[in-house]
Amino acid sequence: MTPNDKIQAYIRQVCSQIRCKDVHPAVTLELESHIADKVEDLMESGSTEAEAVERALAEMGDPFAVGKHLHEAHKPRMEWSVVGMVAALIGIGLLVLLSLIAGNPEDIKFLKRQLVFVCFGIAAFVALLYANYSKMKAYGLLMYMGTLLAVFIAFTQGKTMSGKPYLDIGIPIDIVRLSPFLLIISLAGIFSDWNWQRKLSLWLVLGLYFVPLLFYVKAPDLFAGILFSVGFFVLLFRSPASRRQACISLGTLLIGAVALLLLTMERYQLDRLLYWVNPYEEPMGRGYMLIRSLEAIRSAGLWGHGFGAKLEGLGYTAALGSDFIFVYLVYAFGLAAGVGVLLIGMLLLMRLFRAAKQTNDRYGALLMCGLAAMFFTEYFWGILMAFGWVPFFSAPIPLISYGGLTFISHMAILGLVLGIFRQKDVRQPLSS
Repeated sequence: MTPNDKIQAYIRQVCSQIRCKDVHPAVTLELESHIADKVEDLMESGSTEAEAVERALAEMGDPFAVGKHLHEAHKPRMEWSVVGMVAALIGIGLLVLLSLIAGNPEDIKFLKRQLVFVCFGIAAFVALLYANYSKMKAYGLLMYMGTLLAVFIAFTQGKTMSGKPYLDIGIPIDIVRLSPFLLIISLAGIFSDWNWQRKLSLWLVLGLYFVPLLFYVKAPDLFAGILFSVGFFVLLFRSPASRRQACISLGTLLIGAVALLLLTMERYQLDRLLYWVNPYEEPMGRGYMLIRSLEAIRSAGLWGHGFGAKLEGLGYTAALGSDFIFVYLVYAFGLAAGVGVLLIGMLLLMRLFRAAKQTNDRYGALLMCGLAAMFFTEYFWGILMAFGWVPFFSAPIPLISYGGLTFISHMAILGLVLGIFRQKDVRQPLSS
């Protein structure tokens, strides 16, 4: 056996103990480099090549022990606390839905549908949990253009439902509300290698931001614009841009966004956006839903009206289970349940952003921060909206609210984010 054959045999034995095959090429390169350095030093001391290889491999240690050590250092790790909180939120959502349909046999269809959505959501979660997210990076610009094209097709050839364009592929898809997440995934790949020294860099950033924003204003779906803006701004500050460049870009984007809204929105749209400041001006008109929400929360007390409580005046089962689910949660199960949901959201937020800080891969960290920022904007907006502290939009609380595509997309986002964290030790430099 030649000296090189011995080296390769040693490396194969090391890799046989490392279950994660994604790390094998990096391990091979690292070991070849270490062994080559040792062999070179020994040959300079007078040893033959064969002798130097024998001594170098002996100094490296038992290949099986080395392999087991590297396996422990670089194996994928699951964040079970996050999985537990996700499961708890899904359980809370199903419990609230059960309470909503209690005594109404005809509404059992909503529970059956949600169980189907949960199954599809879990499948999407698992698929992205074990997917190699880094492969998406090369397709960032293509995904960005494809998402805008899908939105454009919804405007020109899709169905209009409640004044909003839907992509028609046999079933209507709310591509406008889904697009912020797809765009942020694509922009994470674009910004991870963005050259901020180019003269036209700021103008290109403006274009990447304002083209989607024009679609959201036209739809109109201002909440989709808010989600996209939050994710975009987080990516700016987590990108390789300097603080000065990020602040200049952010200031320009904010001024431009406000100017765009003022120039394109009709007066009735602005009034509708701002009525939450004083809903009692029109207690039986635009302020009715907010006033009814506040009354329901005030009447709940610490423990609520109990399982199966009926709440009138905020729409039918699907509406209560989506946009007004937090109101019904508090009404039926009390302020204690509402505080519990708020605390779970805060713990989940802190855990995911902490995980993002532990991720060495820039692209992975950008993905985690951008997607988590949008996910929790939706989560806390749905809660604050119930108290009249933010404008009212269709903002279902992720994992808890009733819904199909929204639930599946939220599960997919969490699967992707957890998958990035799971692979953080696989993708870190071996020397670390």
